[in-house]
Amino acid sequence: MKKIRKTSLEAVLDRTDMAAVIGEYVRLQRAGSSYKGLCPFHQEKTPSFNVVPEKRLFYCFGCQKGGDVIAFLREIEGLSFVEAVERLAEKAGIPLEYEGEDGSPDQASRESRERDSLFELYERLTAAFQWLLREHPSGKAARDYLARRSVSPEIRDAFRLGYAPRDRRWLFGFLRGKGYSPEFLASTGLFSRDRPDRAFFADRVMFPITDARGRAVAFGGRLLEGEGPKYLNSPESPVFHKQDNLFALSAAAQAVRRDRTALICEGYMDVLAFHQAGVVNAVAPLGTAFTDGQARLLKRYADQAVFCFDSDEAGQRASEKALLTAARNGLRARVLVLEGGKDPAEILETRGAEELKKLSSFTINGDDFVVRRARSVHDISTAEGKALALKSLFPYMSALDSEIRLAEFADFAAREFRSKTDRVLADFEKYRSGGGREPEPPGPRAPALRPTQDLGFLAAAALNPGQFAGIRGRMEASDLDDESSRELFLALEECFRSDEEGLDDLLARIENPGLRTFLMEKAASGEFSIQADRLIRDGILNVRERSLQRRRARVVRQIADYDSEREADSVSVNDLLYEKMFIDQELEKIKEERNERS
Repeated sequence: MKKIRKTSLEAVLDRTDMAAVIGEYVRLQRAGSSYKGLCPFHQEKTPSFNVVPEKRLFYCFGCQKGGDVIAFLREIEGLSFVEAVERLAEKAGIPLEYEGEDGSPDQASRESRERDSLFELYERLTAAFQWLLREHPSGKAARDYLARRSVSPEIRDAFRLGYAPRDRRWLFGFLRGKGYSPEFLASTGLFSRDRPDRAFFADRVMFPITDARGRAVAFGGRLLEGEGPKYLNSPESPVFHKQDNLFALSAAAQAVRRDRTALICEGYMDVLAFHQAGVVNAVAPLGTAFTDGQARLLKRYADQAVFCFDSDEAGQRASEKALLTAARNGLRARVLVLEGGKDPAEILETRGAEELKKLSSFTINGDDFVVRRARSVHDISTAEGKALALKSLFPYMSALDSEIRLAEFADFAAREFRSKTDRVLADFEKYRSGGGREPEPPGPRAPALRPTQDLGFLAAAALNPGQFAGIRGRMEASDLDDESSRELFLALEECFRSDEEGLDDLLARIENPGLRTFLMEKAASGEFSIQADRLIRDGILNVRERSLQRRRARVVRQIADYDSEREADSVSVNDLLYEKMFIDQELEKIKEERNERS
């Protein structure tokens, strides 16, 4: 699978006139430095669709679709990522360079050596992490975690699970001792860019990600304690492209080939749970939705996919999208919905392997699932609601790979909604003849965030590249009061360490849909483009002052409660008084700094 070089991608984006490209589909009117128009993705009478070329962003305040110009082309034309970039490159007159198997011939020798070195590195690391988990005292917390999650030693060893030490300097020293150069290690993505001796993974249970041949090509890491994303995946590399890979495919391949069916669940622990229960055809995407690349990969082994995602709204929407992807790539599909909203790992813990194995057979076919979803989302007691429900099925119908399947599904949908098959097909043909772009009603809005001072100044930093570098050294995520601000801080920190400044890179690292929407809205409105420096400076001072005030209150309580006869008091009253004096001096400096700026 070819991969476009990052330098080529940046060149295409730099040379692309975003407003001109989108203007071929949407009638845009200038509004200051941005543009507005009627959204092409949903029906509206008042323009809520914004294009902000300065931020390389489009965003609709009505249906909340947004992203860069590549995302726009993919959404409106149904293109793959590579196809969208190639179309933009053609418009811009830029020759593209590729990596991997489709790269230029003169790159083959160097890329082959680089790939071989990465394969060797990941295999060596897999063995080292595995030994730390099984044998070393530092791996005890990881061993205890896996035991609590009912992961057996056999499954642990079969999947070569490991442990990355808490000390972020350990990995660099270990690999330097094995003869790897600092230059090569810096290119692996396993280390911080600004601190090349600091490992990307620390104090995490490590899940080796393998290619189809069983070679380790990347890692997923599950945080044991402290601040940070619960799960992290290795950055992409010449041997690892997450959209074209599936966790545990090499372990499941034999069973998938035998039964011609793959069970696709949400995460690493769910896969382990199914395999422990004897359901050994289970695999998982790598922190992404089920992609066309993953569907094409599965087609080499299977004719059918069974999706087992969470039963909440996000999981149901993910299942619906996965069914479209499966249909588009010629995979028959079913859906496994576990009772009570429990995930496979939880069922393994609470009810055992046999119960999970029994429940894994309770599936419904994809046609049933999408029709049930349409019934649950729309009020089909009214003619308008029934029409909207039927229209919501059209993208799925478009993805079906044969006219026979299409006719069968149209007949089934007509019966379910008490309509006539010819009417359903007639409306669908109108949709299809219009390019498959008949607007659908917007989905439920992401939950609104409660704006806070912390969130405001961090959003200003996020939308003004280069500002976060001056923030990260003056505070930590734990200094922030609300969860959304902490998540944004951690995402900014990850982008900083990966040397990424694009808004799309930041949004990809944020799980909270409300927070993503908040940032896109602020970017589209330009709210933080004026006096951002002052807002950020004031925000830093507020956080520092609040942190110092809390620290001062704690010290004052310790002084008041101090008992010189109590052995448990490990510091003297003089130490506490000195700390209070230091805090008071710092608070006074903040006050003076504010007065100077007012």
